[in-house]
Amino acid sequence: NLAEGGAAGRLQRGPYWSIDTQRGIVLNVDGQNDYVDAGTLPAISVNDDFTWSFWFRPKSVPNEDGVIVGNRDTGDGTPFVRFSPSKFEYVNGGTADPAIAYPVTVGKWAHFAVVKQGPTLNYYVNGELIGSGVTTHDMPETAFYLGGAPNAAGEVAAGALDDVAVWTKALPLQAVQGLARGVYSPLDAPTAVLVGPIVPGDLPTEHTTLAADATTYYFRREFKFEGETAGAKLQLNFMIDDGAVFYLNGQEIYRENMPAGAVNATTPATSQITEIGATGWITVPATALVRGDNVLAIEVHKNGGANDDAFLAFELQATAVPIDPASVLMPVLNEISAASDANFQVELYNPHDVAIDLAGYQLAGETLPSLTIGAHSYATLTRAQLGGQGSTGDGDELFLIAPDGVTLADAQRISGRLRGRDATSGDNWYYPTSKSFGAANVFDVQRDIVINEIMYHAPGFYVGDSDKLYDNDEQWIELFNRSTTSTIDLSGWTFGAGLNFDFPLGTKLAPQSYLVIAQDPAMLLAEHPELSDKQVLGPFVSRLSNSGENIELLDRSGNLVDNVHYYDSGRWSQWADGGGSSLELRNPFSDNNAAESWAASEEYQQVDWQTIRLRGTGRSITSS
Repeated sequence: NLAEGGAAGRLQRGPYWSIDTQRGIVLNVDGQNDYVDAGTLPAISVNDDFTWSFWFRPKSVPNEDGVIVGNRDTGDGTPFVRFSPSKFEYVNGGTADPAIAYPVTVGKWAHFAVVKQGPTLNYYVNGELIGSGVTTHDMPETAFYLGGAPNAAGEVAAGALDDVAVWTKALPLQAVQGLARGVYSPLDAPTAVLVGPIVPGDLPTEHTTLAADATTYYFRREFKFEGETAGAKLQLNFMIDDGAVFYLNGQEIYRENMPAGAVNATTPATSQITEIGATGWITVPATALVRGDNVLAIEVHKNGGANDDAFLAFELQATAVPIDPASVLMPVLNEISAASDANFQVELYNPHDVAIDLAGYQLAGETLPSLTIGAHSYATLTRAQLGGQGSTGDGDELFLIAPDGVTLADAQRISGRLRGRDATSGDNWYYPTSKSFGAANVFDVQRDIVINEIMYHAPGFYVGDSDKLYDNDEQWIELFNRSTTSTIDLSGWTFGAGLNFDFPLGTKLAPQSYLVIAQDPAMLLAEHPELSDKQVLGPFVSRLSNSGENIELLDRSGNLVDNVHYYDSGRWSQWADGGGSSLELRNPFSDNNAAESWAASEEYQQVDWQTIRLRGTGRSITSS
């Protein structure tokens, strides 16, 4: 809501920011249940205009019904507007509402936009028109979400989002294509089109009078550039009558319809311009660009022909190239005290082979003094050094900003518990066993318990008396202790988002043994008499999604022991999605987040042939 100055969107259930080498700082959603509540969209009549625009990169095989941007709160018939990984939908009843299909590509950034001009909606991907549709319905006021609709089961998206923008105008094609090419940002994209550059509608009523008989006119325009100048790109678009020379901070960057060599106030343009048109975007040198204040100077020259007139309109677009974090040696956050700790501290770690000076870095809004962290060493900062209690409370976010004031080195949230980075598990953050400021963090996380089998969508069953096929509520998760020597105590363990189950006190799993957590233990034991009641726990209250979700197994400290994100399509077996099979881990030591590590269980030997009778009324067909 930057452009309108409104309230910021609210991050719900764990979306987070990260640095992307292509797009800079982006928003991440995990496709489980997190989302951003971005407020409410106003009511839209059939003839109202609007534009939606955003960048999206799917993290994995997408849920085709996931809400990337928009809403889908309740059941069929409810008005909604949404972008999903498979299509754009504008639904308020009736068959005339458009649903324009286009699948996204996993792992690749793409720009998406929909432009509604009156009843017509045009859908663009990377600036290219993909499809059009016409609506005949008004749309009431609706919620606006990023990454998922909280009240629509399973309709969530996994990936990264950037530059989400909404206009109450139909942007011209020039603006949509400029957004897709990176020429424009949402804050400067033109909302109207002319034959040439965009001229603001709120020009001042007072103007500087120019002498009509002059041969040459001089203009200057100051602007600020806050990005990295290394690798920055400058593009110029202008209309001119008759000739011009452009300078950036005193250095010539382009000339049009002017002779070569030195020019002065009496130098005429090369030829007379009788019909003015826009040049289109021209890439010009950016070597004179500096961070902060810049000056673009332009001298406009007449030709001196019969039409003794002059005209100038121009646009200059500066695009900064995001810094690849891997190319910059920066420290990381490594350990953070509980917010309530009277001796609150934050530890930084240098993971590189050379020393790093912290001078100029910012943390919790405070600029750090000159302090050198040796290679693979630590530095500890106190609450007083970080601005006091006001910026280090429970729930506050710590952003470590590089000396350039732009690059995000690292970020974490302060919580009510001691937290630390585990370099041995992909730099995930866990709860250490004790404080270890100035030394490596110590965690007591059991890695021998793995999620080994999942039944998330059992096949339905047929009831002959009612002649109906009913859904099956059977759902369960099997754990395996892959240790050959250790019995592991699971007391107090739990599942994270998606399941509501706590392991009872005294629950233990012997070496090379299995334990099943079922939604309905009695039903599972009845169907599998070979199991004992000591091998089956439950019930869990919530349900596993039939379209895929992330399962997290947490120990009694809240540390992640294992997690699996399964899907119902793509590289994951279709036979586990209501086809009679469960998902079985091929090898307990394999990566159980890779689809290829899982196989559908073989069930053909466990069932008998069934006779299914269908009854209906036939009609005779008379041949001619």
